[in-house]
Formats: sequence, structure tokens, C-alpha cells
Amino acid sequence: GAVLNSSFVAFGFYDCSMARVASERGSLIFDWSWLDPLPFCQKCTFDVVFQAEGIHHTVPRKTADRLDEFCPKAQRRLTVRNRFELKQQLARRHKNMFNEHQKQTAAERKAALQAPDACALKLWRVAFDNLGRHVKCGGVLFITDLLGDVFTGSGPRCWPEFGRRWMVENGFEHVRRQTGDPCGNHYPFLFLRRKC
Repeated sequence: GAVLNSSFVAFGFYDCSMARVASERGSLIFDWSWLDPLPFCQKCTFDVVFQAEGIHHTVPRKTADRLDEFCPKAQRRLTVRNRFELKQQLARRHKNMFNEHQKQTAAERKAALQAPDACALKLWRVAFDNLGRHVKCGGVLFITDLLGDVFTGSGPRCWPEFGRRWMVENGFEHVRRQTGDPCGNHYPFLFLRRKC
């Protein structure tokens, strides 16, 4: 019969034990961030790009160590849902930002989720662009993760809702559409195909 030649490349892991298991099984795995372009040539494309976990981290309060790259401090507004989590992260990484947060009033913290933070939109775009650019014509992009932060403004309120808009702008279509409110599923997914 016909021989099927497939290449698999994995990237990203939570700790070294995941990388060790991958290497013991003979598969390559990169320590990578969805905020960096994938380590392939610009024109390299694949039949499937599958991203599980991580996209819900692509919001300002969970990317404190990379914020200056994408969101200058003057444009930044802290988006807060879990104050204890934010306190832990920022106390470790950015004491100055934590001091700023301490000065925020309760109303200011509540207002931070009233509209999509410009930084969150930038971070989502960077992540989706990095993944989507390597999907070939007719290829599939599958993204699944926890829901994460949900904003209450009129723009994209969460990463899956942003992803649906990004899909239209970038020539993708649904293979299977998750029903209901895109910001109402605890574990949403986007199952997309690049149109030819």
C-alpha cells in the first residue's frame, strides 16, 4: 500500500518531565511560547497545527514577564479577576506594577474588565498569527484551552470570540463550530480550516 510520511513537532511544556517523556519516545519537543514565531521558515506550512492549553494565559495579568514587549506601560491597564493570583505573580516578577495595583480603587479594578484591554487584544493577535501562519491551504488549525478571562465590553470578550473574528480576517472557516456563547464554555475550542 501507499506509504504515509508524517512529521510531528511538539512545542511547549509545563515542566521538564513532559520534555523527558517526549524525548524518551523519540519525538522532538521545543520549549516555546505562543508569543514567539514558531521556529520554522516563514513559508513552511503544515497540514495540522494543534494548540492545547496556554491560550488562556495570553492576557496581561498572566504574561507579566513579557508585557513590555507588546504593551508599553503607558497603554497598559491591569485586568483583574483573581486578585490573589495577580498578587502572587506580580510580587514575584514586577514589584513596581504591584505597587501601582495597590493604588487602584475597587471601581478601577472592576472597570478593568468592562472592555477588552488593548494589551489582551494584542497578545491574542500575536498568538493566533504565530500559529495560523504555518497552516497550509486546506490545512487545519485546532485550538483548545480553558476559557480564562472574560471581559464585559462590546469588543471580543474572550480568546474564542476573538478567534472567531481572527478566523474571518485571515481566511479560515469553521470545520466544526462549538455551539452557544463562545465565552460561555468552560473548555472552548476552535476547529478551523484555511480556505484555498
